[in-house]
Amino acid sequence: MDANATVTIHGSEWKLADLQPMIESCRKRQWRRQRWARRDALVQRNGGMTVPYVGQSYNPSEFQVVPGGWKRNMCEICGWELFESIDEQHSAGYTDGRRWICSECHDSVIRRS
Repeated sequence: MDANATVTIHGSEWKLADLQPMIESCRKRQWRRQRWARRDALVQRNGGMTVPYVGQSYNPSEFQVVPGGWKRNMCEICGWELFESIDEQHSAGYTDGRRWICSECHDSVIRRS
């Protein structure tokens, strides 16, 4: 790969070499297009940590389940925010069931492999 090769994602130029570790990690997964929707979250009662709730066990004295409390994900490659919106650039992406990538990263660096 040319060390100076770039790709434009959401109007910004990125060096492919800087993104390569994330790209290689993402190419190993199976992605499916999906609309992003809020999910339940486990929220630490002391305000420390919030994680998506997917049925895992937890200590109710330390955590509480907050319906719809997981409000956004970031693209694993470029950091683009995915959340509920009428703007499809933010409201739809690709997921492996746990992680998300935006449509632009999928189309420009994952699908083009």
